[in-house]
Amino acid sequence: MNAPQPTPLSIAHRLGASVGTAPGPVLLAFCEAFEGYLRHFGEVGVQMPGRQLAALTLGCGKAFGRRVADFLVEAGFDASARDEVARLQQAVDDWMLVRLATDDDGHMDAGLYFRKALEVDVGLDLLGRLGVDGPEQEAVRELAALLGSHRIGLFGARVAPGERPLYSVYLHAYDEAPGDLHHRLVQAFERFGLRGPEWRPFVEAMHGVGSPNAPRLEPVRDAFVSLLVADGDPFDSVKLDYFHLPIAGLERTLRATGVLTDPDLSPSRIGAELEVGTVEHIGLRFGEGPVQWSFYVAPDLHSAASQPARTGTD
Repeated sequence: MNAPQPTPLSIAHRLGASVGTAPGPVLLAFCEAFEGYLRHFGEVGVQMPGRQLAALTLGCGKAFGRRVADFLVEAGFDASARDEVARLQQAVDDWMLVRLATDDDGHMDAGLYFRKALEVDVGLDLLGRLGVDGPEQEAVRELAALLGSHRIGLFGARVAPGERPLYSVYLHAYDEAPGDLHHRLVQAFERFGLRGPEWRPFVEAMHGVGSPNAPRLEPVRDAFVSLLVADGDPFDSVKLDYFHLPIAGLERTLRATGVLTDPDLSPSRIGAELEVGTVEHIGLRFGEGPVQWSFYVAPDLHSAASQPARTGTD
């Protein structure tokens, strides 16, 4: 007898069993409400610390935006989420990635992401129209200059019940010569005064000059670097994002550099449970406190018959 076809709901439960966090009712409702979208493009992940479970999907058009906004409000987000989704789609792009994360205590937040390349000045103008003040815009401009980055590869917004939206512009930085990106990242972290102990060994393991015997991935030649703005303090953290990394090598690097210290949490074990060997995306926010990090994998949920139709811009 053939094994049953995995569903977003079954994947959420399997992820929760691997992590030790039961998927909450809002996450399960998200998996049901957006099942067709998740089958076409779906990722699940874990956010640390706290072992939040998350799901992420992609859609297009104002009808999709309204569906997302209605879901968020019905789930307990502020009514202003409707206006936030609409104005972001209008200002940036119809195509939108949507992430929902929940934990055992009922906390939840959502991310709205737009994969649209923008010149840095265009991105800064967008931040201004969203209410981000001049000093925070200048911090983003300075980070772009330190990285030698001229373009924004991704624009993101974080919304949570009872909180104002926060925004991130993801600057794409890459090696122009061996070691170049490592040097630029060290400059950026030092300029923004981040004294947490974890960023330096991680940056060296990923990009630079660590011991040749240290467990590490193959040299990573690019990264997305961002600040979180609209909270009045752009200098409190710097975030690094990477895409498509081998899960076993990534786990070795996370443990060797002190980012992953929980012996009971294993990305490799989660990958084995969900039958994936690649991390689609990992993000790490370095600041004064513990590293906030998350990783996402893409189990095989593809079903041509269930792909949602492109909703256009109705």
